[in-house]
Amino acid sequence: MKKLYLGLLIAASPICWAQSIDETVVTASPIAQTQEELASSINLIDQEELARRAASNLGEALDGQLGVNNSSFGPGVGNPVIRGQSGKRVEILNDGMRVTDVSDTSADHAVAAEIGHIHQIEVIRGPATLRYGPGAIGGVVNLVDRIPGEELQQGLSGSLSTNYNDNSSAGTFGADVSYGFEEFGVDASFVERDSGDISIPGLADHEADDLDETTDGYIANTDAESSSFALGAHGISNDLEWGVEYKSLDYQYGVPPGGHGHHHEEGHEEDDDDHADEDHGEEGHDEEIFVRIDLKQQDFQSHLRFVDPFSGVDSIEIDLSRTDYEHTEIEIEEGEAELGTFFSSDSTELSAEAVFSVGAWSSYAGLSLSQEDFLAEGEEAFVPASETSNAGLYWVGRQDLADLTVELGARLDNQTIDTDGVSSIDDSSVNLSASLLYPIGNETQLGFILSRAERAPSTEELLAEGEHIATNTYEIGDLSLDNETSTNLELTYRYQGDFSVQASIFYNDFDTYLYAHDTELLFNHDLEEGGATGLAACSEASAFDDAEEAEEAVECFQYRQDGAKFFGMEAEATLPLSQDFSLRIWADQVQAELDNTGDVPRMPPTRVGTTLIYETGNWYSSLGLLQAADQDRPGENQEVTEGYTKLDAYLGYSLENLDLFLRLNNLTDEEIRNSTSFLREIAPEAGRSVILGLSYNF
Repeated sequence: MKKLYLGLLIAASPICWAQSIDETVVTASPIAQTQEELASSINLIDQEELARRAASNLGEALDGQLGVNNSSFGPGVGNPVIRGQSGKRVEILNDGMRVTDVSDTSADHAVAAEIGHIHQIEVIRGPATLRYGPGAIGGVVNLVDRIPGEELQQGLSGSLSTNYNDNSSAGTFGADVSYGFEEFGVDASFVERDSGDISIPGLADHEADDLDETTDGYIANTDAESSSFALGAHGISNDLEWGVEYKSLDYQYGVPPGGHGHHHEEGHEEDDDDHADEDHGEEGHDEEIFVRIDLKQQDFQSHLRFVDPFSGVDSIEIDLSRTDYEHTEIEIEEGEAELGTFFSSDSTELSAEAVFSVGAWSSYAGLSLSQEDFLAEGEEAFVPASETSNAGLYWVGRQDLADLTVELGARLDNQTIDTDGVSSIDDSSVNLSASLLYPIGNETQLGFILSRAERAPSTEELLAEGEHIATNTYEIGDLSLDNETSTNLELTYRYQGDFSVQASIFYNDFDTYLYAHDTELLFNHDLEEGGATGLAACSEASAFDDAEEAEEAVECFQYRQDGAKFFGMEAEATLPLSQDFSLRIWADQVQAELDNTGDVPRMPPTRVGTTLIYETGNWYSSLGLLQAADQDRPGENQEVTEGYTKLDAYLGYSLENLDLFLRLNNLTDEEIRNSTSFLREIAPEAGRSVILGLSYNF
């Protein structure tokens, strides 16, 4: 079956890829380039498409985009996976400034961004990622609130929207209002969400021996609620743009049972008394502690953009961001709540950028400075408190030659990590990128990208030491780790004529790929109580005095380096069938292998999809079919994930000021287990969902 999917992908590749090419300005390029003027692969999702998706988190909003998957940890968490890369290798930005949270430290931590405030999402790869830091080997997801140079709308305008999802009895309400007067404007928006446990077809844990060990038809503790608002003021004139914005997010969500690996049977998790759990017996063995996460974030952003300030300088932009983030993990057992681990991350970021021309080169160059104070206290505090400072310099230049366009980029960064008990850790990294865009006539383009990416190890990769309950592991950092480096190649093909076509083939060769290696040892509390740390606190199962304790012990993972190779293909075409009908055909695939230990775990499956679109007058409708193959290269000590078929439909009707829609997700109620998820064995994706929506614009 897998050969069939691969054959479909190869057959599609010469004629297709990405969204239809339009004149939408890509804000990731300050030279005001459109998608067709860039050699790199870029996904653009506008506000209209975001409304049609009716997603509740970022991963859901991007899932199904070419080369992008959702790494879910229950419906409360949706983190994007780009070409098999996630976490530290994917930067999440809001108007070019980093979204501060702790989503890249653990799979159960959500991205702290409310997509209801967003007007456009850009998924960026290639030279443009150099603007945003050294960590974007996989790519950049930029959440766009403002478009530089966009005209200020005069008078009062806004919208009210609401939708209801029958699957989890989820309700969403949003409102935004703007008022513009000559060169000045103010705006405000509000989004509130409330949902119950999600419904699924069959058992949550399909391998459960006892029905009492799992749930049937739903996943417990997956309800969520959030409230978010944003206030802003901005101005624009011939030579100056400015703006300030304040956002607040309050989000509470549950983690599926088993996602935190908590069971009441282990006396050492209670206290230091040997008899702390001596009478809980078999009944206590099945007692589950539910974990809920209470997340709060406050974010302030400001920007100044000077237009034509000096001769030869097109613009200078200065951005400042300050974010205070915290979340508390609350453990609930038999109705009693107890505070678990507390995380906080406070960051300040400053960037300054100039757009200018030197001879035939159109260029932009900038400086970025940031500082982040991280703190974790409690049971899951496997990473020590730290202060991380980053300083970066970058330059990207573009020149149009007779037959092609050349783009070059370079970035130099320095990272310093300070933490108690360890002297300052100082690392520098260099990132280089080059691209060629070659037009063939007026309708076809070929692109070639070559880059060298380098990333300094993160705090957890260097200093982790402790039980990571979300992934049910004991994690061990390594201070001797070197920078992660990779050489990356990409070929792209585009055609825009009677139909739109794009294809991409990419290859990432990591000299030093940082990953958590399964040592096949178990964390031994007896060794820890004897003073052992790191690998010395881990042993084989035979070394445990109690066989049951060995069975309950978490596995030891140590951060290591190895060579790795990622190879993939993406393809999409949009074909007009008639004046009202069009057809989208797409496919993507990525394979990744470590040099010494086999396949990289949790890779996306090969996917082939098609969507039939009908659009005329006030009506818009679509019918989409997605076929995902088995992920039978799951990685060392991982289970194969079965493929699935997913059928979705959408029907929308627009009046002058009113939009109505009906969205049907997973029409056939297919059991979908996500190969990129840590919880795929115990928490499948949602079953059939019927979503009704209404919005009023004024």
